[in-house]
Amino acid sequence: MHSYYVNDIVPKGKSMPKYIFIFESPHKTEIETKIPVSGATGKYILNKIGLSNENFSNFGAYVLDKQNAAILNVSNFPLQKIKSDQRTMHKLEKLKFIRKNYKSLLKHRDCSINQMEEKLIKHLNNRLNTICDYNNKATIIICGKFAETYFQKAMPNTKYYYMPHPSRNGWSNLCDYQKKLLLELKDELS
Repeated sequence: MHSYYVNDIVPKGKSMPKYIFIFESPHKTEIETKIPVSGATGKYILNKIGLSNENFSNFGAYVLDKQNAAILNVSNFPLQKIKSDQRTMHKLEKLKFIRKNYKSLLKHRDCSINQMEEKLIKHLNNRLNTICDYNNKATIIICGKFAETYFQKAMPNTKYYYMPHPSRNGWSNLCDYQKKLLLELKDELS
């Protein structure tokens, strides 16, 4: 299972992030590169924010190099189907179930699913508290309903900005505050 784990990107040293992005989970490219948001979603975000250039092909690589934001996934393991051995596939199937049934958070008949969800919530809470202890003024940007559902459980009463998940052109019909946020991100992250 460890080979499917993708670490968060959190700036090192004194430069704590002004922005914290929270996504769902790594997928195929992220597992291969070990960089969150480095696949098609990362390319899309880099382009939508207006940070595309010849040096970086995706948002994860950009943030990793610049160390000017943090990127976290609710789950550091994939929640979508990937090619794997039979033993690993069984463990990943429960995560896939969690992804599809996130609206029933902590209300499943199968107690082992609820326990996995509780672990995801606690793990997200611990990682966010570590970052927010150093910088409680960071702007938190949640990308997608799955990430929003888990964030609300992990960090209740914490202010955040919601963006739809960027896959499938999710950022093409944004409301005014979301468009303004993209402009701010372009200025602040470039």
